[in-house]
Amino acid sequence: MSKKIQKHGLSGKFGVRYGSSLRKKFYNLAKYRINFYRCISCSKLKIKRIQSGIWKCLSCHSYYTSGSCMYVQHLSVRIV
Repeated sequence: MSKKIQKHGLSGKFGVRYGSSLRKKFYNLAKYRINFYRCISCSKLKIKRIQSGIWKCLSCHSYYTSGSCMYVQHLSVRIV
């Protein structure tokens, strides 16, 4: 029997498929997607991605629109 390989990181779910360069690109995008960012109104590190391009502050419950994978503060618009 072969030894079971432990998967590491965000791109570990792909295993050996799709090539190393594509897995590295996916990893670089995914780590920005799951990070917390600083809120403009309450200045806490609580902004989390809800959907593609929609970000929510978990502290003050403000919604923002910004980049689809990465929150960019100077491009964000608050949704009322």
